[in-house]
Amino acid sequence: MSRHGHVLKEKDEDGNFVCPESGYRYQLSVNGDRETMKCLDLNEEKSLPEELSSGKKAYDEFKLR
Repeated sequence: MSRHGHVLKEKDEDGNFVCPESGYRYQLSVNGDRETMKCLDLNEEKSLPEELSSGKKAYDEFKLR
């Protein structure tokens, strides 16, 4: 799931998941039975940039994709 709360389904050419809202790339890591999702484009400890801190579309618009 992305930081915007979207289930990540689409992948880029490198196999990374892509958030439909922010365009940020996420990498899935598997360690035994534990899976973690890491954002490659923004440090997990940092806040979202101002332009991405609030949604511009309704959540249902993304579900239709």
